[in-house]
Amino acid sequence: MSYIDFLERGISTSYHGTFLLDKLYKDITKWAKKGGYKVKEITYNIKQQDSHKKGNIVLELKKKVSEYAKIGLYVTIECSNMKDIKVKNKKAQEGKATASLSSFIEKDYEDTWSKRATMRFMREFYDKFLARGRFEKFEKQVEGDLKSLRQALKVYFKNPIPKR
Repeated sequence: MSYIDFLERGISTSYHGTFLLDKLYKDITKWAKKGGYKVKEITYNIKQQDSHKKGNIVLELKKKVSEYAKIGLYVTIECSNMKDIKVKNKKAQEGKATASLSSFIEKDYEDTWSKRATMRFMREFYDKFLARGRFEKFEKQVEGDLKSLRQALKVYFKNPIPKR
């Protein structure tokens, strides 16, 4: 059983206006693949409510950094009061979008050390006292990636519909 240590939670960026939801999704997955992350779609749920739509998309981005640990990000996109409109012959959305980010380190993802309690204790001791510098390096790496993705989202929300 793997163990997940969350580092930062709830880092969010919001936007209200016209945007392309499919382009936002593609931009996030493009950023992730460029950074060496594997993308897993956890939830993609868009529902019609009266005259508007409400949506929730959750993506899990993971990257292997050692034989024991992976770093990752959860990206949650929540849309509300969303309506489909046409802009430049493209299907766009108008409403509010909020992108929330959380970062984590997943340890023992292959379930090697947690089979026996003594092995698990020894590994936790090693991680806490002997390999602390290595995990600090992983934490800094995922923190930098979180800031980079947040900046990419801010850039997207400044110009959500290309001028072409």
